[in-house]
Amino acid sequence: AARQAEALLRELGDVVGRVQALQLVTSAYCENNDHANAIKASWEQHAVYKEVGYKDLEASTLLGVADFLNMAKGAREALKPAQDSKVLFQQLGDKEGEAGALLTIANLQLAVQLPTDGLKSAKESELLSRSVG
Repeated sequence: AARQAEALLRELGDVVGRVQALQLVTSAYCENNDHANAIKASWEQHAVYKEVGYKDLEASTLLGVADFLNMAKGAREALKPAQDSKVLFQQLGDKEGEAGALLTIANLQLAVQLPTDGLKSAKESELLSRSVG
């Protein structure tokens, strides 16, 4: 039903409704431990936000994609969307978002045995967090 709603909302051009439907689809897949389809639905959310230019939500969605990829395929697969999220937050001047993305990146880097990079990302996150207050 959520997929049908998403298709109808796409036709109507309702971005918010469409993403809400995709979030329901993602949640349903997660409840059924269907990580592959949860990842696919998350990428669809990302594409919608990118299409309409909502960079802040695009960046947040990329972190969600990174979390799903980390669970389903491992940290190495999750690094790229997390890094892309950091870049978007940086472009937006969103220091809190960037700090959060850096923390996710640090955890992923540590998980793939990149301790030097992980510590660097963690320190960057800490500095940004302090500058925000």
